Amino acid sequence: MNVDLNNANVLTRLLTGPRRRQRLAVFGLTVRDVLPTAHLKFRLACAREGCAPYAIANTAFAESYRLVSDGALVAPFKSLAAVTDLTLFRTLDPYLQEVARETDGKYRRSANKAKREGYFTRPIAVGTYQRSLFDIKHSKDVRSHGRMSEMAGGPIRPSEDLALAFDPPSCPEHWRIDWGLFHSANPTMWGFASLTRSGNLVNLAHMMAHGDVLTTGGMKLMQFDIMSWLLGRLDPCVIGLDYLLHGAIEDGGEGMTNWRRYVGQRPHVLHLIDPARARLPADFDPRAYLELNPDVKAAGVDPRKHYLRGGILDGRAYKMDGKRRL
Repeated sequence: MNVDLNNANVLTRLLTGPRRRQRLAVFGLTVRDVLPTAHLKFRLACAREGCAPYAIANTAFAESYRLVSDGALVAPFKSLAAVTDLTLFRTLDPYLQEVARETDGKYRRSANKAKREGYFTRPIAVGTYQRSLFDIKHSKDVRSHGRMSEMAGGPIRPSEDLALAFDPPSCPEHWRIDWGLFHSANPTMWGFASLTRSGNLVNLAHMMAHGDVLTTGGMKLMQFDIMSWLLGRLDPCVIGLDYLLHGAIEDGGEGMTNWRRYVGQRPHVLHLIDPARARLPADFDPRAYLELNPDVKAAGVDPRKHYLRGGILDGRAYKMDGKRRL
């Protein structure tokens, strides 16, 4: 059956209102409350032309959420960004204390248990552990954030895991850094997270674990380790970060909403101070993009939006001659 994605998007927007009211209630808020604003800068000191794709991708992501500049006719139909305001926490300890209050200490105990049982996390080189990532994506059809679509991956399982050494990004202000969850007993990657930074914003685009380890506390361990890295503010790659964005509060089911509340991701309106907007390449072919990127086609997402939000960073092919351009 063919689905008109434009009509599907209209239907999604019509359903956003009731869902938003329900989700806001989880945070003790109503639609009448004034929400905090995240003031996003996509460039700080960096002026490198080669970093433009990062600023473009994160701008495109941010523009899909409610903005302070949205008019009264547009704002009600846009999702609310789930944001952790990193400036509220001078160190990791206040963050851990807030999570402990929200969860009665359960999340921290669960993460500590995972660590005692041999789980650990670390940054990984982008593009590595593809077989493990394939298995993670295919281990569950439905997760707390909803049904798997694009993240279900392609039809062919990689024959091996390529494990390369992690190299710090060349620009501390614009980067993509992936994290993996591992166990000391074997080299398999059991969990995955992908973060993309541009200016004072880091976008947590993906975070998931293999279905077999969801009850081990590994995901909570990864959450705390990533926050420890961000709030430690020792790595040059995290200096100057003010906000972490992880999807919309309307995304997923009740479990995802509770996770957001527990780990300090709150509804925000976004203020784009220096948006890095870009047009699609003049020769961009949306049909070819879907054919050349079957994972995007399977997800049923708009090829134009996908390219600007992520494909541009991946260097994905967008026309049948197979050339990859930024």
